[in-house]
Amino acid sequence: MNSNPLQTHDYWANSATTTVAPTQARRAVVAASLGNILEWYDFVLYAYFSPQIAHHFFPAASEATSFLVATATFGVGFVARPLGAAILGVYGDRAGRKASLLVVIVLMAIGTAMIGLTPGFDTAGVVASLTIVIARILQGFASGGEWGGATSFIVEYAPRHRRGLYGSWQQASLAVALLLGSLSAGAMTWLMPAQSLNDWGWRVPFVLGAFVIGVFGFWLRRNVDESPRTSVPANVRQSGPVISTSPIGTALRKHRRNLGIGSLFTIGWTVTNYLYLVYMPIYLTRTLGLPASEALIAASLQIACFMMLSPVMGHLSDRWGRRPLMSAGALCVLFGTYPLFAFMSAHAHLLPVIGALCLLAAFMAMMTGPAPAWQAELYPGAVRTTCISLSYNVSVTIFGGFAPFVATWLIGMTGNPLSPTWYIAAGAVASLVATRLSRETVRTALS
Repeated sequence: MNSNPLQTHDYWANSATTTVAPTQARRAVVAASLGNILEWYDFVLYAYFSPQIAHHFFPAASEATSFLVATATFGVGFVARPLGAAILGVYGDRAGRKASLLVVIVLMAIGTAMIGLTPGFDTAGVVASLTIVIARILQGFASGGEWGGATSFIVEYAPRHRRGLYGSWQQASLAVALLLGSLSAGAMTWLMPAQSLNDWGWRVPFVLGAFVIGVFGFWLRRNVDESPRTSVPANVRQSGPVISTSPIGTALRKHRRNLGIGSLFTIGWTVTNYLYLVYMPIYLTRTLGLPASEALIAASLQIACFMMLSPVMGHLSDRWGRRPLMSAGALCVLFGTYPLFAFMSAHAHLLPVIGALCLLAAFMAMMTGPAPAWQAELYPGAVRTTCISLSYNVSVTIFGGFAPFVATWLIGMTGNPLSPTWYIAAGAVASLVATRLSRETVRTALS
């Protein structure tokens, strides 16, 4: 057998089924999910503390200009995602999922620590600003490889009849991260005097995230076994030529249709991620006029509801199939979002808003809970990480990262508080078309 770990061999298509102990599989799920948690945890912190980041690293003649530059710097991370998807996706298919996930967690932790530890502009000058830009590039690059590698790793560890349940923890971990980020930021705000928070307290959650989630995540990923679908048994020898074609070339030649379907579905997926969950507290306070404390309670309960329902929908997809639930969820998002936003606008009080948000969370969980397993089942093992990474991150970069901006722009241009639902509906149509074009994958045997 060729000893070069960066070469792809024919055992991908012929590897024997490996029995995995339940505890080992659960450990793999936790290890793979921690990178997703760190990514979204950092996202929440940057959004929450963007005024402090703008003040310390991007001073300008006006606060508005400073804030705009800080926001643009955050967007740099999205631009780096497709590059990370291509490079780390290929690495995950050639060197193994574990190797890729180790690189990802290290880069994410370094980027997060850089934001928390870099001296301000008053001390380091333009070097401070450049360091934050580099940190965001590192985080975006790593995020580009995280989803494809972690999704492949989790689903390949799952028993055949529980792949939907296992894969859904990718979505649940997103919700965990949003809650952790909100609680961390909220705790610092409540516990510290405003001046201390603005001077240095905002840095603490970034440093804690890098060293607690990052270091623990690295340790856990370092000590978990490689995916049973990518491990090479000692008695397996190369019986054919090494596949010299790059995973990207193979993906574009042989899997163009599924890449397109995956990207199309991800449009609605990422738009709902960002507008249902991330943008919602801003919408509730700025547009509907809820007090910040009530908006935080309502948004947190919505996230908790989504966290609990995602595994339920993943489990149901193992019984009923991926397409029925994903299609039903997309239809609910398409036809249910506008009425629920209108209801919240007409009844902008805590309890009605909580009820509407929990229904939106159920729609989203139905559409996206089965999606990670579906993604993994679309592609063979030799190019699985590359294909998932590319199809997912291209849509996230174009449609998801700009979703809060689009929503804010629509409200500003039209004066209509319901106008963000147009963007959500367009994304739902794209996802619905993708599910109609896709084959049912629940009974697919993973290679």
